[in-house]
Amino acid sequence: MKNKPKLTETTLRIYTYMVLKRDWIGVRELQRELKLSSPGLASYHLTKLLEAGFVERSRDGKYRAKPEAGAEILKGFVQLGRLIIPRYAFY
Repeated sequence: MKNKPKLTETTLRIYTYMVLKRDWIGVRELQRELKLSSPGLASYHLTKLLEAGFVERSRDGKYRAKPEAGAEILKGFVQLGRLIIPRYAFY
């Protein structure tokens, strides 16, 4: 059985954005939309999501979320503005 990946707040924010967008997105577009510091940072988090099986990559280098792949992970978090907080933080 595979270990579940540990995703950071930024990685989860990117995945949530991609699930809501429901379309292919490039690295630079994602970086600009989420105001990340560099395209390299966006690429790093997209690679983590790709390796975990939460996104897919097209031949032209764009990415899109697989909503069914990460639905279980997102159930454990609440989004308040730009923050993504674990649900257990409220107990």
